[in-house]
Amino acid sequence: IENISRRSTVPSKQNRACASKIPWVQTVTVVRKNARRKAFLMLSFNLILWLPYCTHAILSPFVSLDYYNFQFACALVVFNAITNIML
Repeated sequence: IENISRRSTVPSKQNRACASKIPWVQTVTVVRKNARRKAFLMLSFNLILWLPYCTHAILSPFVSLDYYNFQFACALVVFNAITNIML
């Protein structure tokens, strides 16, 4: 009896090979891969494109910064919002 229950709970190599051929398993695998890639891209874009804006926000109380020198930071934030939508 122990042998039968152990076989049913532990997938064998043959069962795993058959499971990978099932269409929905392949679909889930592809969707997971795409989701990870998109999440990585969105986080990367957020970190890169918001960095000048955050730097300006942190430095502005301590250093007199001219807003016109950092207009590109606002443009990067808008570009980031557009890239997130496109992803």
